[in-house]
Amino acid sequence: DRLAGEMGRRAPRVLQVGSRTLLSDRNERNWRSLIAKRFGARARFTGLDLLDGTNVDVVCDICSSPRTLGAKLGQDPFDLVICCHVLEHARHPARASGNIE
Repeated sequence: DRLAGEMGRRAPRVLQVGSRTLLSDRNERNWRSLIAKRFGARARFTGLDLLDGTNVDVVCDICSSPRTLGAKLGQDPFDLVICCHVLEHARHPARASGNIE
């Protein structure tokens, strides 16, 4: 609701880091569907993960250089970044956090 209030009529750009869906995730929130339900087709959702799979749009490491991430994700900023259960597995969590910021 807060994001919707800040976005007005503009479509939000949303990034989910660690988006690959696994069988063990069946009880986890499906962020893509939650965003679509809230904002409809106008939301621009991107799923990022190290490995290809269900719910992954871009295969890349969040610890990559800003240049690499920019080439894969584009230069436009994201309005919301969802990053659950990822940083504790990152090789360089501080770099990952900086890239998300």
